[in-house]
Amino acid sequence: MKKHILITGFLLWAVALAAQPDNRQAALGILHQLTRHYAQTPLLSFDVLYRYSSEQAPGVYMDSLRGSCKMDGERYWYLLDSTETVCTGKLIVVLYREDKLMYLSAPSPQTAGSNPIALPDSFLTKKEGIQYDIIHVGDETTVIIQFGKGYTYKRVEYHIDDKTGLLNRMVSVVKSEQLYDPTVRNVITPADSYALVEAVFSHYRQKEFDTGVFETSRYCTKESGSYTTTAAYNQYKIFLGKTGL
Repeated sequence: MKKHILITGFLLWAVALAAQPDNRQAALGILHQLTRHYAQTPLLSFDVLYRYSSEQAPGVYMDSLRGSCKMDGERYWYLLDSTETVCTGKLIVVLYREDKLMYLSAPSPQTAGSNPIALPDSFLTKKEGIQYDIIHVGDETTVIIQFGKGYTYKRVEYHIDDKTGLLNRMVSVVKSEQLYDPTVRNVITPADSYALVEAVFSHYRQKEFDTGVFETSRYCTKESGSYTTTAAYNQYKIFLGKTGL
C-alpha cells in the first residue's frame, strides 16, 4: 500500500502546475526552462528519493522509496521500486515486475505523467484560484504554486539549483485520499486530510550509460501486428493501452 502511495504521488506531480494570469509568464518561463534543460542535456542520469508524511507531521516519514532515471532528449528510462519504464518517443513500455505484467502504450498528453520531469501544457492553462511565489535564496530558486478550493493540491514547490539548472527537491501537499485506491479512500483517510510527498534529486551525471537502455526490443518485438515478449520476459503478460498500437 505504501509503495502505491508514493508511486501515485510521483505521477500526480507532473500535472499539478499553473499560475495567476498576472504572473503566469514568469512562473511558466522558469518551469519550461527547467524541462528544456533536462531535455537538452545529453545522456543525463540521476537518483531520486521519495518520502511520504502527513502534512501535520512534516519530517516524520511514514515510508520512503528510491528510484533512478536515465534521459536523453525525449527518451527516458527509470526504475521506481519494482516498476520499470522506458519511453522511446514512439512507444512506452512499463514493466510491473511483481505482477509480471508488461504494459504498452503510445506517448500522449494523457500519459505525460509517466515522464518524471514532464510539464504537460494542457495542465498549465488553469488560472482561477491559484497563486504563486518565486523565491531566490542563495544558489537556489524556488517556485511555489498555491492552489485554492476545489483543487486536489494545496501546494507544489520546485527547488531549482541555480548553478546546474536542475531540481534539488520537489515537494507537494496533496489530498491524502488521492494517494489511495478509490475503494478504500473513505475508510483510510478523512476527506480534509493532506499528505506531504517529497522528492530529493541527487547524483546527477552525464554520459555514464549506453543508449541501448532505451531499446524496447529488449522487452518485446512486433510481428504481423502483434507484440511478443523476448525470451528474457517470457513470463510476462502483455497488456495494450489501446487497440491498434
